[in-house]
Amino acid sequence: MSEAIKLYDEKEIRQEKRSADEVIMRRALPEDTEAICQIIQQESVYKDTLQYPYRQTEHKRKRLAEFTDHAIFLVAVLEGSVIGEVGVNIEKNPRRSYAGNISIILDENYRSMGIASKMLSTLVELSDNWLGLKRLELTVFYDNNPAICLYEKHGFKVEGRLCQYALRAGKYVDVLTMARLKE
Repeated sequence: MSEAIKLYDEKEIRQEKRSADEVIMRRALPEDTEAICQIIQQESVYKDTLQYPYRQTEHKRKRLAEFTDHAIFLVAVLEGSVIGEVGVNIEKNPRRSYAGNISIILDENYRSMGIASKMLSTLVELSDNWLGLKRLELTVFYDNNPAICLYEKHGFKVEGRLCQYALRAGKYVDVLTMARLKE
């Protein structure tokens, strides 16, 4: 490896660490609604989630205002701006109350910086140590390799594939079901 490439790689790693370390995680508030909805409006975000463009903000504001024990949302804040959201919806059925379905979105301008990993590890720690969840579940489009790698890094495993699960840009696309069991 040339010295120039090595220095570039080291600089990139330092930048990634610095950015992720500066992110503050906190509970999402109703006043975060506009920032969260702006992130959801990014095509690179909604195309890889079950969100859709032109979503009304009032629905999100209402969910954040409820502060239930069954839906907990955290935001990632960098330099005073909300740049991402991660959440867990805990199953209400008593027989499944040990499980939660997770979601995560991150502003496209802050990807590949270790921030999504920090967001997910914060949610896993909360779920394991404070909410008493044994199982975290999610669905991810089969071709969203960066997300799949992120989930696997945090202990999620593929459990199955659901064919033609959701409409994305006019085509029905498969998703993978993934879960992480607390050991």
